[in-house]
This record gives sequence, structure tokens and C-alpha cells, in this order.
Amino acid sequence: MSQNKIATNTIMLYLMTFAKMIFPLITLPYLTRVLSVDGYAVVAYVKSAMAYMQIIIDFGFLLSAIKDIVKVSDDKNMVSKILGETLQAKILLAIIAFIVIFITTIAIPMLRENLFYTMLAYFSVALTILLPDFLFRGIEQMQAITIRFIIMRGIATALTFVVIKGDSQLLLIPVLDIIGTIAAIIWTWFEIHKLGYKMIWVEWKTALTSLKKSFIYFLSDASTTVFGALNTLLIGIYLTKTDVAYWSVAMQLISAVIDADMRKPVQHNNFKVTNSDGLSTLIIRKSTMDKAIKNDIIQNLDLLTSGSIPPNPSELLASENYKKLLDELSQKYDYIIIDTPPINVVSDAMVMKDSISGILLVIRYASTTYEELSSCMKQIELAQANMLGFVMNDIHHSRSSSYYNYKYKYKYKKYGYGHTPEQSISTDVKEENKNAD
Repeated sequence: MSQNKIATNTIMLYLMTFAKMIFPLITLPYLTRVLSVDGYAVVAYVKSAMAYMQIIIDFGFLLSAIKDIVKVSDDKNMVSKILGETLQAKILLAIIAFIVIFITTIAIPMLRENLFYTMLAYFSVALTILLPDFLFRGIEQMQAITIRFIIMRGIATALTFVVIKGDSQLLLIPVLDIIGTIAAIIWTWFEIHKLGYKMIWVEWKTALTSLKKSFIYFLSDASTTVFGALNTLLIGIYLTKTDVAYWSVAMQLISAVIDADMRKPVQHNNFKVTNSDGLSTLIIRKSTMDKAIKNDIIQNLDLLTSGSIPPNPSELLASENYKKLLDELSQKYDYIIIDTPPINVVSDAMVMKDSISGILLVIRYASTTYEELSSCMKQIELAQANMLGFVMNDIHHSRSSSYYNYKYKYKYKKYGYGHTPEQSISTDVKEENKNAD
């Protein structure tokens, strides 16, 4: 293969990879704005289900069929037979996938409530059996599938902005995908005939044999791609549409957690990773990003642990090196969450107020007192820091008969190096529920 062809295929591969990232980023903000939370949840949940159907239909042929085509790339008749054999196998897979998604739709409430939407989305996925990417990769014609992909996604994206204005157009989303896919199919088969290939049908027994050969590639592909979709599917089974919507948006963003509590760090324990290299060693330049950052502790989330505990945490957080580090990280991540020590105990959080977008205050149910919260708010106000809001965690809501029971526990301990004996006062308060069933 000539150097020019190698360069062209490489450029086209990078271009398609870029297009696969950019199109969802274009439509995501728009759909979250025009659709309700429940509407976006349906779109995201069905999309996760379709990710599995796509894996079934692809079945590793992107690797196995390419391998077969490369071996006979000079024989157009043999390539055409491999094309027909693979498409026949994919027809069988599309039937199997339909049975799977139909049973799944009946079993899962969110899919069952949106049966027509789910079936339309599946039809768009099933149509991809007529988009033989493996052929163009095998004959080293990447420009054909790259142009096809951009056309398909470009049409669907443009029509999304023109047509989708709210939940009333929800069913049009998979319809637009179908239109884009059909346009891509027409373009693809025009290119196939232009290159002198055609689909030669083979015996179904031969198609089944190709499925057996591709099974190992299917397992490899499935094992590396199902994580994100699986999490969304499980959330949709046990939680609400609102939870699905917010989870799905979060999974689209690339974020990082920084443990800036260099006194009593906990994030390395939470995620069960080492803490020898981290924030402290990066600030004093005794470590590198590659060593300090733990990538993909969960999908699209990286972790920068605190690093070795230094003698001067506040000074490190106020340093120019820390500000430069945040600037560098902000170029890499959509969102950065920084875990700091309690505002009421040490000044670390306030020291970095000029380097962050705002403060999200975490309060613990039945533990944080009004006095503690008021003190925090006064410090934030005096520092003229941007207050983003509150998160209340550790909520345990119990009800017995016609009473709600709340237990308030106030804890006092020294925060920093070492501990003093913990003192606690517990008070049980019973408030009658006048509206109890």
C-alpha cells in the first residue's frame, strides 16, 4: 500500500473518531434544554438498551470479516462472497436481537411504557446491517465510511435541531435516525457498486459457520463496551426517570475528583487506590500527571488523590503551582470536583476560593447542626465566595405508626493530626404525623 493511501486512511480514521465524539456533544445540550427530565430519560435509557442490540448485530464482524477480506482483497468475487456471507449472518443476528429487545421491553417498565419509541429505535439499529464498514476497512477505503458516517450523523443532527422542540416530538428522534441511516445506506451501496463489488448469497450453513468464527471477537468487543450501558439499564430498573436522566448526562461528561484534603484524606480509600503520588507531590513537582492521576475509576471519571500528607497543606493550596495545576486540569476535564476539609475547622477551602467556580456545601442529615451551617455560610459570605448550593447526604427516613423519629447526633473532635476522645450527645425527637395514613 502506498504512503499516500496510508496517510489518507489514517486521516479518515481520526476524522471519524472525532466525528463520533463531536456529534453527541452537539445534540446533548440541545436535547437537555428542549426535553423534560422524563423525556430525556427515555431517550438516554433506550439508547443504552440499543447499545446492547448493536453489539449483538455487529458480533465482532468488524474484526473477523476484515481479517477474511484482507486475505483475498485482490479477488473481488471472493470479497463479494464474504460480503454476502456476513450480511446473511447479520440478518440472523438482527432477528435474535429483535427477540431479545422485545422480551426486555416487556420486562422493563420504562421500555414497556415507551414501546413504540423503543421499536423505532431498534429499527434504526437493525438497518445498520446494510452498512458494511468491514468491507471498506478490509479493502482500505476508509474515506467511504468516514464520509458516510458524517452524512448520516449530520442529517440526523441537523433535523434534530429543526424538528425536535419538546416532548411532543419525542417519537421523531428515532425517526430522524432512521432517515439518516437510510441516506447512509444509499450512499454506501452506491460506493460498493462503484468499486465493482456486489453481494453474493451463500448457503445459510456457511453464514452460521461465520458466526462461530466471529464469536471470540464478539466476546472481546462486548467485554469492553457494556459497562456504561449496563449501569444506565440497572438504574432505570430500580430508580426513577429523573435519576436516569441526570446519570446519563453525567456519563457524557469527562470529570475528575481531586482530594484536596491533605490532612485526613479519604478518597484513595473510597476508591481503593494507592496514595503515594497525588496532589501534594504534583504541587511540589515530585510527580507527574501520568503517575498521580488514576484514570477511569468509573467511566469518564478520573481521580487525583491527596498524595503524601505534607506539613503545610494551606500553603500548598495557596501556591502558584496549585493554580497552574488547576488551569492545566481544566483544559482536560469538563468538570472538576475538589474535596476539601470542613470549612468550620481549617481554612483550606477558603484559601482556594479564587481558583474555583464555586462552593457546594455537603451537610450530613441528623448530624450537621444549624449553628455549624450558619457559621459556614458566614465564612463563605465574608470571603465573597460563590455559593453553588447544598448536598444533604446520609438520609435515613424511618416511620413508625403515626410518628416520624429523628435522631440528632452532634460530634466534636479535633480535625488535623491525631484525635481527641469523641464526645456525642444524642437526642430523640418525635413529631406526630398528622397526615399519616
